[in-house]
Amino acid sequence: MHDLAAEFDLELLDFTKDDPSLAPWVAHVGGRRLGEAEVLEGFAPLAERIDEAFETLADPEGAVTYADPNRGEFLDRQSIRQWLDFVECSGPVRELIEVAYLTEYGMETDVQSALNLLMLISTETERLEIFGESDERYRFRDGNDVVVRKLAASLDPGQVVLGSKLVKLGLGSDGRVSMVFQGDGGTEEVSADHAVLAIPFTLLRQVELDLDLAPAKRRGIEKLGYGTNAKLMVGFGERVWRGQGSNGEVFTDLPFQCSWETSRLQPGAAGIITNFTGGRQGVAVGKGPARDRTADFLAGFDRVFPGAKAAWSGEAVRMHWPSHPWVQGSYAGYLVGQWTTICGSEGERVGNVHFAGEHTSLDFQGFMEGGALTGAMAALEVAADLGIRGRPRVQDAAELS
Repeated sequence: MHDLAAEFDLELLDFTKDDPSLAPWVAHVGGRRLGEAEVLEGFAPLAERIDEAFETLADPEGAVTYADPNRGEFLDRQSIRQWLDFVECSGPVRELIEVAYLTEYGMETDVQSALNLLMLISTETERLEIFGESDERYRFRDGNDVVVRKLAASLDPGQVVLGSKLVKLGLGSDGRVSMVFQGDGGTEEVSADHAVLAIPFTLLRQVELDLDLAPAKRRGIEKLGYGTNAKLMVGFGERVWRGQGSNGEVFTDLPFQCSWETSRLQPGAAGIITNFTGGRQGVAVGKGPARDRTADFLAGFDRVFPGAKAAWSGEAVRMHWPSHPWVQGSYAGYLVGQWTTICGSEGERVGNVHFAGEHTSLDFQGFMEGGALTGAMAALEVAADLGIRGRPRVQDAAELS
């Protein structure tokens, strides 16, 4: 993404330049804020159990994939909730971790693999790095969609065809890819030397595929887990959370689950909070008028930051990924058992059919970086087959398999 920012001369906002006096995040559990010392004290025993869990792997520093499970089957066959029960983790810190990973992957913690937690969280005990090295430090000043707009504008007219849905794809005996697209004017057949599929598996599993798929690849397309995250972007006339020592990022056992400030590093008194939910609550946010769901959020947010409800500007926008017709989910995440049966297969090519998207990346599953990186990798695969020299090869952990 930084390469694309440089290529298109796009300005990035760096959140490390935000007010350092503000708490990086607030844990509100059991009707109160948890202090940092309390969180660290409660996390220390769990950190030890996480380190012990890694020692059960054949290679504690190695990856876990379908091609090399690395003796990770025992951990993969447990949900996050089951594993936390297994290590007898309880109390407010457990509540904090469960809601953090519910929203991070968009799935209830009783259906997602324990390895989702173990492979991401840091066992640092001087400060809680709940998502490990992930810091989501940057944002594009003009909005993250500016990258897609710039990429589309860089292409020749006619190269992007809208309103066409892929309904069938197959490989011929000559290796060429045959595709059928459905549009307003009917169907159109297209034949190509290569095809790159960058659509999520939630949609690809609806396409009629005439491909000789390996078992792990077929399993991934048909069964790979996807989150049900939803967003409410809520406007405020005043950033009351900042007056209470917070940058707006919250994890809570209240129904609104998670929030952050979307207007960081933007001038003015007004601000925007994004309410981020997942699992069953993510689905529920899509029901009824957005104004009603905003009222639900404000009721909880006001308990964390008194005065927030009164500061609401009356504006809110809802984005409901589970019901979006061209996504039908937020982003990929492994369900119980999927690290050792699917992981690493998502990006593997099938003849001249290549795959890209966040769901095919092991390094950056669920992130824009994953989409950009695997797109570059697929392009280099095609270029290599055509004898075209490209940039030095980019790599992703998916290649470990």
